[in-house]
Amino acid sequence: MAIAQFKIDIFSEISKVCDFGHEFVVIDRVHGELAEIAGRQKGKDRDSAKLAMAIITAKKIKILKAKSGDADESLLDEAKKHKGIVATQDYGLRSRLKAEKIPLLTMRQKKYFVLYK
Repeated sequence: MAIAQFKIDIFSEISKVCDFGHEFVVIDRVHGELAEIAGRQKGKDRDSAKLAMAIITAKKIKILKAKSGDADESLLDEAKKHKGIVATQDYGLRSRLKAEKIPLLTMRQKKYFVLYK
């Protein structure tokens, strides 16, 4: 959602950092959280969630069905299973990803992305 709030072209920024073949996927739990935010909140968060969902649809980003409980657990499990990189701004999730040694993409200074391996 931060990409909408800061008007960042996530695809070109990630391509700058990830100079290797990659595929974008969204975990179904994360997509569900976006739908909830778009349906019940107001203001910037609602608009950002709607834009994120529209981008997922427009770019035909694959929605991966996860087996475990909440969105964070699903992200961790699927990243381990598929040896994926997780893009997030969530501080708690970033800490868990680093502890599990899962590659992480995060935004810096509201304008560019950094990859931590």
